[in-house]
Amino acid sequence: MKSKLPHLVLVEDDPFIQRMYERALTAAGFDVSLSPDGTILLEVSQLHAPDIILMDVKMPNFNGLETLEELKSGIGTREIPVIMLSAYDDPAIVNKAMALGAEKYLVKSQYEPMQVVDILKQILSNHGKHFEYPEVPPQVS
Repeated sequence: MKSKLPHLVLVEDDPFIQRMYERALTAAGFDVSLSPDGTILLEVSQLHAPDIILMDVKMPNFNGLETLEELKSGIGTREIPVIMLSAYDDPAIVNKAMALGAEKYLVKSQYEPMQVVDILKQILSNHGKHFEYPEVPPQVS
């Protein structure tokens, strides 16, 4: 069953990266909410759980790994797929994120925004969440 736009929360404190991904995700058919850190994400997710979360590791207040651990221990949030998108390519951090329940760990320098969009759509589909997405103009990537 297809439904409305997928609701995604982008947790990123770098304004440039935030704008770049917000633009690509919105053009690809996502309803994007922004959060500069994990504390705000946790508050918002308790009230209205998103379909998927794209989250950085290094952030002020509550970092991405701490936030992931909190999300995965919450009754209303543990089933939300979380994809980590980070500049860190440290195997210890990647392994910890995966052990805490991240669906995938992506290194920012290895992916273009539209590649990340494709991964997000696939993960949503794998979780039985099907949406109709608009055609994305080539200049958005």
